[in-house]
This record gives sequence, structure tokens and C-alpha cells, in this order.
Amino acid sequence: MLERWYDVHAFRLDPSRPNQVAVLFADITEQRNAEQRRRRRRRRSERGARAAALLAEAATRRLDTLLEVVPVGIVVSDRNGTIERENRMFGKLWGEHHPDRHNLADLGSWRARWADHSERHGQVLGPADWTTARALRGEEVVGDLLEIESFDEPPIRRVLFSSGAPMRDENGEITGAVVAQLDISKRIAAEEELLLAAKRKDEFLAMLAHELRNPLAPIASAADLIRVFPRDEHRVSKASAIIARQAKHMTSLIEDLLDVSRVTQGLVQYEFEVLDLNRATADAIEQVRPILERKKHRFSLHTSPGAALVRGDEKRLIQVLANLLNNAAKYSRRGNDRL
Repeated sequence: MLERWYDVHAFRLDPSRPNQVAVLFADITEQRNAEQRRRRRRRRSERGARAAALLAEAATRRLDTLLEVVPVGIVVSDRNGTIERENRMFGKLWGEHHPDRHNLADLGSWRARWADHSERHGQVLGPADWTTARALRGEEVVGDLLEIESFDEPPIRRVLFSSGAPMRDENGEITGAVVAQLDISKRIAAEEELLLAAKRKDEFLAMLAHELRNPLAPIASAADLIRVFPRDEHRVSKASAIIARQAKHMTSLIEDLLDVSRVTQGLVQYEFEVLDLNRATADAIEQVRPILERKKHRFSLHTSPGAALVRGDEKRLIQVLANLLNNAAKYSRRGNDRL
């Protein structure tokens, strides 16, 4: 085959001679081939454009799906601060019926305070403080801590970790901003609970440390008495009883210290029973007697002849009375006539 293309035109040379016809052939192969090449290129271009459009649609669907499933509120704004797009989580954080935002001035109706424990903690955000506004000024904002009030009824308080960045065109000009906000309210609450537990533990341990010192003084005094008068049975027996009672009291305090759950929660458990307040008072005096003697105080105790029955926790009553007497002895003038 010649694979040539011709443009053929037939016509009569002389109308008086109808049997005579002239035929004119023009070779148009090159033009035809060029046209076919253009058509093929156009078809390939159209197929490429359709494929690119399909890829773009698929990428957009994937991005849409990603934006809707991430547990982060995302909002995209134009250069004026108008919201162009937001995901479902952003609406959940701020309320499904939050007001439209057409410019940065509209942020005046949105409620948020700084929650970063800095000098500005608790202050209301001004329009220029918002993450979107700062990103539109060209800032890369990472980790603003904000306490917000949503537009729900009633409003819900949340603590957000807010970050943002500017969007730029091919010339580097800012065309908008994207902001991501993560709800960390539960984490903040957990941290505050841990801090509170640590504070309770410190207070509990400080109390026990103070209480453990009280029995040591009578134990030391009783031990000295035994050392000085080892053959005096009466004094040794009395000193041994003091040591036994105070050791029992210390054992009870140490059991409190070893109770991890009470240390963590800062709780003191009470064991109520009917007891003789005179005996509890005598035990408390026994704990503070060394400091009374050391500061040469004169101490007198007046009790009823019979048992003074009360319902209470004996260990805690002794602690309270011993602390009162210890402080009175410690802060009274040396050699006070009456305590």
C-alpha cells in the first residue's frame, strides 16, 4: 500500500464534450498525518486530564476522610480570617452551631482564656492573640494552651492544645492559615489529680514525721533511766512500761506510713471506741515530759476521780493532746510556773 492521501477533484474541460472529464489529484498525506497526530495528542491529553482529575478526586476523598476521622479540630481560613473549611471535630469542640467567621474581628464573640500557667494565665484572648490571627501574620504557632467555652447550651469548658501555620502561594505570599486544636481536658484533669495526690501524700508524710518524733523523747528518757539505775527494779519496770507503750504507739504510726493507699490519698482512718480520756491524757503527758523537764516547766494535771469515758480514736486523741502540750512547752517562757 502506498499509504498516501489525495484530494481528488473531477471537472469537465469542455461542456460541449460531456464524455471528456479532467481529474486533479492533490497529495495531502502530510496534512492528513499531521492532523492525525494532533488528534492522537489531543486524545492522550484528554485521557491524561481525566486520569489526573480522577487522581485528584481520589486524593480529595482520602483527605476528606482523614480530616473527618482525626481526633483533632482542623479549620482552614483565607487571608481575611474567613473560615473556608472545618472538620467535624472542630464543630464538636466549639459547638455544632458556632457562629460564622467572616474576618478576624468576628473572633470577639468566641470565648477563650490563656491556660499556660504563665503571667497571662486566665486572661481573655484578644483578636490578635488567636492562633489563626498569628498564623496570618506569618507565625508558626506550636502549642498554645487555651481554655475555651463552646457555643453549646450550656457552654462546655475545654482545654485545647492549639497550633497553626500560614499557607503561602508560589510567590511566598500568605493566602490563608490552617489551625489544628487538640482537646487535652482529660489529660489536664489527670495531671491536676496527680499533683493533688502528691500534695496529699507530702502533707500526710509530714504529719507522720512530726508524730513519730513525739514518742522518741520518752523512749530516750526511759532508756537513760535504765542505764543510770540498772539495779532499781521499780524504776526499770516503770521505764520499760514507758518504752513498751511508746513503741506500740510508734508501731501504729509506722503502719499508717506503710499503708500506701492512705498515703496516696492523704486519708487518715479513725477507729472509734469507748475509752478513758484520763489514760489518753497520761500517755500524751508521758510523751512530752522530757521537754517539760528540760525547760523546767511546772506542770499540773487535774482530772476527775473516776474514768472520763469518751468515744473516739485513742491514737489520734493522744496525738492531738501531745501536740498541744508539746507546743505549749516549746513556746512557753523557760521555767514557767504553771503549764
